Amino acid sequence: MLKSKIFFGLIAILILTSSYAFGQNLVAHWPMNDGAGTVVTETVLGNNGTMVGLNPATAWLAPSGVRFDNVDGHHIEVPHANILDFADVSFTISLLVRYLTPPTDTDRWIIKGTHGSPGTGSRYEVFHTSGGTVRFSIDNGPANSKSKLEVSNLMFMTGDWVHVVAVRDAENDLISIYANGKLQGKTVDKSGDISSGEDLWIGESTDETNTATSGDLDDVRIYDYAMSATEIAAMFDSYGIDAPNKIIWITASNNDSGFVELLEDAGHKVLVEMDTLKDELTEDQQAYLNSVDVVVMSRTVNSGDYNAPTSWNTL
Repeated sequence: MLKSKIFFGLIAILILTSSYAFGQNLVAHWPMNDGAGTVVTETVLGNNGTMVGLNPATAWLAPSGVRFDNVDGHHIEVPHANILDFADVSFTISLLVRYLTPPTDTDRWIIKGTHGSPGTGSRYEVFHTSGGTVRFSIDNGPANSKSKLEVSNLMFMTGDWVHVVAVRDAENDLISIYANGKLQGKTVDKSGDISSGEDLWIGESTDETNTATSGDLDDVRIYDYAMSATEIAAMFDSYGIDAPNKIIWITASNNDSGFVELLEDAGHKVLVEMDTLKDELTEDQQAYLNSVDVVVMSRTVNSGDYNAPTSWNTL
């Protein structure tokens, strides 16, 4: 995949002093282009990661990226740094994710903190769940106050690189998730102070089993502010990810494989949701409508004439 590693107009010049002021800064960037060895270089403040368990000979991808092997104990570990702890302030996580085969269990893409004793229980994390969803959650362990946003994994499982962005907007008490520049969902943030003083892991959470990632990750970034939708869309565009002609969501339960194959042969990405839209849209359904190009609500006839638009009801 051809992609730019430079995001023009967003990265402020960082002045390294004994006290680092929060603002609109890129505070961590793991380009994942080392290519050899176990060190995963962080290019902003030197918070390098280390491959644990992974075989560098097979884990490094060209020109960049890391292929994870879905084995417990295999991950990238980044030591705690205050700049990566966000207390009750805004932040943004950006990374590229690719699955050649969709995961069947929990894949922890990134986590800082822990889920409970003997750790603090405070954390932020983005991951694929065993239930076929993608989740962004932040947790104030001592106060037992958690914010969780969960969306369908359909827009994240394209077989190609997908740009994933998770945003905590502390000013407006919101958290949100984007896939390839498009909002997938948002919800209220009520977590409060999520400082943990604990390490950051990429590819697994070490205090739980069966969370090792089975896909590819690349270009992990953390910003100390809430990125706007416009900035996120521009960042996605900078990667040059080859998108399908159109993304089409089929909602009707009477969809048949011939119809899907016709659309796929034409170069479209087809998402099949074996359900019909209700009078009132759920949050997930509303997110789909905002994310896709065409929604096929139903086919009124099953004539086999898939090229006849009169046989479709579209929105």
